[in-house]
Amino acid sequence: MTDMIDEILKADEEALKAKRARLQALAKKLTAARQSITEVQSAVEEVTTHDGLSRSEVAKTFDLTSQERRAFMPTKKATGKSADESEPPAPTEQPPAGAPAAY
Repeated sequence: MTDMIDEILKADEEALKAKRARLQALAKKLTAARQSITEVQSAVEEVTTHDGLSRSEVAKTFDLTSQERRAFMPTKKATGKSADESEPPAPTEQPPAGAPAAY
């Protein structure tokens, strides 16, 4: 009986080691992909800023898919809020209760 338990535990340990190795490999690939996306975003920003190409021209020239356009050329809204968006809207005044509505 003890031998069976030991075999099960050993199999579980081997499965966990394999899972850990797969997860570590995935983590490395995700880190590399994120770094690459950041580098591409910087290159696109440089081309659109200094070389006078529009985002549309870059997308057409390199035949980017919609997913690639979203990843490589995020909109200004996606990267941060503008000054107008950071302030809450001004409250509107409500007439006092029982007062007639203005037309």
